[in-house]
Amino acid sequence: MIAEGLEGALLVPVPSSIENYKKRGFRPTKVLAKRVSRLSGHVCLVSDSLGFRRKVEDQAHLDSDSRRKNLSGSMAADSRVAGRPVILFDDVVTTGSTILEAGRAISSEGGILVGFLAFAETILKTPPKN
Repeated sequence: MIAEGLEGALLVPVPSSIENYKKRGFRPTKVLAKRVSRLSGHVCLVSDSLGFRRKVEDQAHLDSDSRRKNLSGSMAADSRVAGRPVILFDDVVTTGSTILEAGRAISSEGGILVGFLAFAETILKTPPKN
C-alpha cells in the first residue's frame, strides 16, 4: 500500500472539526490511518501532528471558492513533521481544499509531503459561481 522507501513515514490524519468529533466520538481519518499502518507491512507512525488553529465553517453547503477561503490558513502542523516524509489521510475529497490546506501546513513546518490517501471522492453539490 505504501511505496517502497517510505519506511518511517508519518501518516497524518486530517483533523475533524470539534463538532464532528463530539458527534462521532472518534476521528475517521485516524482510524483509517491506523488501519493502513497495520496492513502496510512498513514501520509507519500515525501522528496527530496537524490541527486547526481557528474555527472553520461546516463545508457541506459551500462552493469551491468558499471552501478554499474557509480553510485558508486554518491548520497548523507541529514540529514532529520537520524533515519527515508525510502522507496525509482524509476521509472524503470534494474540492481538494482540505488536502491543499493540510499540505500547506505540513510544508510550512518543514514536513516533506509525499502524498495523500482519501477513501472517497464526492461531487460538489453546490454549483460553482460564474
